[in-house]
Amino acid sequence: MIVSQLQIYNFRRFRSMDGMPGLSITFHEGLNALIGENDSGKTAIIDALKLVLLTQSNEYIRPAEDDFYTDETGNSVTEFRIDCVLEKFTDNEAKNFIEYLTFTKENDSLKYTLKLYFRAWRENHRIFTELRIGQKDDGIIMEGKARELLKAVYLKPLRDAEREMSSGRNSRISQILMSHPVFNDEMVIG
Repeated sequence: MIVSQLQIYNFRRFRSMDGMPGLSITFHEGLNALIGENDSGKTAIIDALKLVLLTQSNEYIRPAEDDFYTDETGNSVTEFRIDCVLEKFTDNEAKNFIEYLTFTKENDSLKYTLKLYFRAWRENHRIFTELRIGQKDDGIIMEGKARELLKAVYLKPLRDAEREMSSGRNSRISQILMSHPVFNDEMVIG
């Protein structure tokens, strides 16, 4: 499966106006590169994906106060949303999300699509979140095994290669290898 589309509403620097996303990106199969000046929003895009998908690394991912769009006068929104579309599921991947997928027929095969809607909002100095599937406002809340299977491998930018690529349970190389089916107990033989 691949992330094919990402839409960001009032997350960090990406202000939403008139119900339109502050940023809309279409990703393609294969390598996608984010290129831009410092402070142009590249990290916000990666962090938005991490909020929706979570990661297999040991980091704790949760929205913070500064994730909510704040205008130049200091006024901040009370809610942000991140919409994400996943496509190009193999049949083996699709079976884990069957109750959440939409199906369309293309030629003689089925095309599976998963639409995710992450929402964070503030109430009484607390931040709440939910991940819905299907419909924006009344979709199913995703939890459990399917949520775990969405987790992505995220490798932080490599700053000190010698230290970060050394052996050990929390090393970068360990994170890469442990996410591979050959190195985990849940290997699916198909």
